[in-house]
Amino acid sequence: MQSLIKFHGGWSYALVAISALTGIVSLVIAAKKREIPDLLEDGYFVTFAAVYVQIVVGAYMWSKGLRPADTTHVLYGFVPAIGILVLLSTAKSLESRRAVVLGIACLLIAGMGVRGIMTGPYY
Repeated sequence: MQSLIKFHGGWSYALVAISALTGIVSLVIAAKKREIPDLLEDGYFVTFAAVYVQIVVGAYMWSKGLRPADTTHVLYGFVPAIGILVLLSTAKSLESRRAVVLGIACLLIAGMGVRGIMTGPYY
C-alpha cells in the first residue's frame, strides 16, 4: 500500500506540471491567434487523463481505508473531473475560443492539484 501512496503523491506533482505547462502554452497560442497544434491537443488529453488516473487511484485507496488528513482533499479530485466532463460536452460551442478556455481549464486543474497536494497526506 505504501507504493500506492507514493504513486498517488508523485503522480500529483506530474499532473500539476503537465497541466500548468499545457495551460501556459495554450494561452500563448491563443494570444498569438494561432491554430492549436496536434502536440497541444495531446497535452490536453494527457492532462485530462491524468486527472482520472488520480481519481481511480485515490478511490481505490479510500476503499482500502486510507483517508487523507483533510477530507477536502477529495473535493480537489472531483471538481476537475466534473469540470472536464462539462467542458468536453460543450466543446462544439467553444471552437472560436477553444485554446483560451482549455488553457484556463488546465491552469485551474494545476491549481486544484496544488491544493490536493497540500491537503493529501494519508494516515
